[in-house]
Amino acid sequence: MTKIELIPDILVSYYYHAARDAADLALQQKVPDSLQNAIIAVVMSQCALEAYINHYISQNQLSKHKVDICQNGKCLRKELSAASIRDKWEQVPIVVNGHKWDTTNPPFTRFSELVGQRNDLIHFDAKKYIHIYNSPTDISHTDDLSPLIQDGKWLAGSKILKLAAIGVSGPKIIHDMISGLHDMLGTKPPDFLNSEKVIFRIKILETT
Repeated sequence: MTKIELIPDILVSYYYHAARDAADLALQQKVPDSLQNAIIAVVMSQCALEAYINHYISQNQLSKHKVDICQNGKCLRKELSAASIRDKWEQVPIVVNGHKWDTTNPPFTRFSELVGQRNDLIHFDAKKYIHIYNSPTDISHTDDLSPLIQDGKWLAGSKILKLAAIGVSGPKIIHDMISGLHDMLGTKPPDFLNSEKVIFRIKILETT
């Protein structure tokens, strides 16, 4: 008899590929299906980035490391594990080797946008999504709305469209943030960024 241990690997691989699949569908579809998949891409992209940085912190025993989190001129010293996702990504390279993100340019600014859009979805306030559109054609019946809605042009300038845009950009944000982190750390990025789905590692414990 052989005992085989299945070790769950970091599920970021699934999150990343789920975000890619949803983003691809969003680009192919019309409203409302495209919006649904864009939202999925936003959520899964956030999952990927939050899980990845938490995994890195845990694996490298950085959870208890104290960092200074500064906001609006005030600084608070806290353990890295208690920091926000944005602060964790910003602080990890500083802690490891002193390197810093350029937080005023992509990919970090796009990452911050992604976090903001995901937070707005979870802490939902319908008033933020109200959008008024001036239709070029007269609408006298709800049946007249269908082609207008599917066209999607009525979303121009709306928060919903910004949400969709960050959703389809989600996989690139994941790729650029993880690759950028490893560039600063001088380490190899994970294989799942090159389309490999890695979920389990297998270890043969003993054969009797």
